Amino acid sequence: MYYVKLFAFLTLTIICMIIASAKEAWSFEFPIETIDNKEVSFGYMTGSKYIEKDMFLHPLTKETYQRYITSTYDLRDEMPDHLPGDFNPLIDRIESYIKNKKGRQGGLSDTELARFIVRASFCAGTDPFMVTAKIEKESTFNNRAVSPTGAVGYTQMTAYGIEEVHDQMGNRGPSHAPVKNTRFFEEVSLCILPSFRAPWHVGIIRKGQKVLSSKSRNRKVKDWLKSHPKADLIYGQVLLKTILASTYSPSASLLKTYRSSLSKYNGDNNVVRRGPYKGQRVKVAYASQVVKLYEQVSN
Repeated sequence: MYYVKLFAFLTLTIICMIIASAKEAWSFEFPIETIDNKEVSFGYMTGSKYIEKDMFLHPLTKETYQRYITSTYDLRDEMPDHLPGDFNPLIDRIESYIKNKKGRQGGLSDTELARFIVRASFCAGTDPFMVTAKIEKESTFNNRAVSPTGAVGYTQMTAYGIEEVHDQMGNRGPSHAPVKNTRFFEEVSLCILPSFRAPWHVGIIRKGQKVLSSKSRNRKVKDWLKSHPKADLIYGQVLLKTILASTYSPSASLLKTYRSSLSKYNGDNNVVRRGPYKGQRVKVAYASQVVKLYEQVSN
């Protein structure tokens, strides 16, 4: 009897060691994500107070979009397949800018990309010139771009960004993001692309599954985003609006809100070692570079 108990004890100990070893291995697959030295709690990056606020920055953006958003009418409630002609000046300016840039490969045509950015920004309440600048900084409009750390697509989605987007879209339910946010982003996604379906609705992952806890799921979702550039662009809009809403303050200028949000979007606390931004945090330099590109796109 003694030997039976001893054998059972040793067997259980070995099993526990194997499980602990496996868990430890996974913990180093993705380092703990931090923003401003605080561990990120996915899905709680923002409350719902400002999630529906339109953050149109450029005068042409405000003039164009707000014609279709009044106290009694909002075009986004019944978004047509084709944008109104009034949106063409925005589209033309962005398309012209994209055509003059290097690095275009795969994905959408210049015209398709410009139209999609303008439509997506209208639906999400972001500025299309700033979104264009951010995409240029992230990928130089190259949908096939993959960073050394594995970020993919136009918007260079990381596993952390994907996890936040999934929670905001309701992947893990109301315990991981405000219900108001989930409803808002569901409406935004369908406004942008009526055929859009989240990965858990098309069999890429099961509802409730985390990307960060599985190499396989991480790869599958990223491969899906690379092959669905419009979904990638929707993810970029969701993440940007999520951070804008968490950053916004009525006492700060909207440009300052974008700067702060872009810094959080990048999140790299390392210091720039050379060049015009030497000595600055990478995330601060990133925000400055995107704002500089925004000025080029919009002028």
